[in-house]
Amino acid sequence: MIESIFSLLNISLVLIFLTSLVEKIIKYKISLEHISAYKIIPMSFIKSFFTLTMIIHLFISISLIFNIYFEVGTILAIFIIIIYTIAIVINLIRKVKIDCGCVGLLGDHEISWKLVWRNLFIVLLIAVNYIGENYLDYSFNFYNILLLLNLYFLYLIIIQLISINKYKEHSC
Repeated sequence: MIESIFSLLNISLVLIFLTSLVEKIIKYKISLEHISAYKIIPMSFIKSFFTLTMIIHLFISISLIFNIYFEVGTILAIFIIIIYTIAIVINLIRKVKIDCGCVGLLGDHEISWKLVWRNLFIVLLIAVNYIGENYLDYSFNFYNILLLLNLYFLYLIIIQLISINKYKEHSC
């Protein structure tokens, strides 16, 4: 039972990073605009920063799915969420109103202290997932991968339905 809970937690974390990765790549130009809006990274480094973060997201996803370099994936996951959170806090202190650029499963919202708390909660979930992996010795199996794929396809379908709905609202 407890292994199933940790397995679902792991799948949830994979979906967070994987859906963010895919949507940011699909919306490449918008993603670059989000990074630029934070006014932390110099313009000449924005594309490099984007590429680096996408590689990190991909590594984290693969690490969590296949239990390869799990410790490194966990450290990178915590690191990237903390970096994003620091950027949000800096802009909240500056009183800048911008979209977080989170996309994927987490959606895109205007930055707020709620996002800071959400991100800290995600860091906690990542840490719990790490503890579960190390002490319960669960790992992904064929059924977990099928579940992950099904959830991901469900996510894609929902995103398409939302896009179709928004298109219909704008064309009326």
